[in-house]
Amino acid sequence: MSFAAQYKDHYPALYKLAVRRLHGSRARCYIQVGAYGRSANADRAGKRLTQAGLPVEHRVVDRNGSQLNLILAGPFSDVTQLRRALERARDAGFADAYVK
Repeated sequence: MSFAAQYKDHYPALYKLAVRRLHGSRARCYIQVGAYGRSANADRAGKRLTQAGLPVEHRVVDRNGSQLNLILAGPFSDVTQLRRALERARDAGFADAYVK
């Protein structure tokens, strides 16, 4: 199996980003590590990401009348950076982290 095929199978979101980048799109992707109802929990998650050396973005969104705190790593516009950041987030304890 070729490297590209393995990449597509194991990292589908990263593969899509790579395809967009190759076609001139200025894609900026994030890694979502969690959605928290309590801002204190979101702050703790953000600190763990910062300690892992990742850029952090904290967004507050409204879901059905309640505030939800999203913790994201990024933005990343390079596939290699995105892949490494996803691995780093998972190593920091965010096993369910995913590319958004």
